[in-house]
Amino acid sequence: MKYSDVVNGAKMSGNTIGKPGFSFASEKETRGYLQNFKVGKKVTVYYDPKMVWRSCLLKGERLTNEAKIPQSN
Repeated sequence: MKYSDVVNGAKMSGNTIGKPGFSFASEKETRGYLQNFKVGKKVTVYYDPKMVWRSCLLKGERLTNEAKIPQSN
C-alpha cells in the first residue's frame, strides 16, 4: 500500500498505516480492515508537523520515540 499527499506545497508519499507491529487476529479481519483503503480512494494522511516525511493513516500513532502523529488535523 502506498499513498501520497501535499504538505506545504511539497508532494510526499508513504506506506505506513500505523505503528510497527500493527496486526490482526485473522486474515479475514485484515482483509476487512484494508477495504477502508481501496485503490483510488481518498484517505486522510496524518503527519508530524516537525517531520512531515513521517506519516501514517491512523490518527494519534507513535511511529518512533521522537515522532508522535498529532491527535488533531
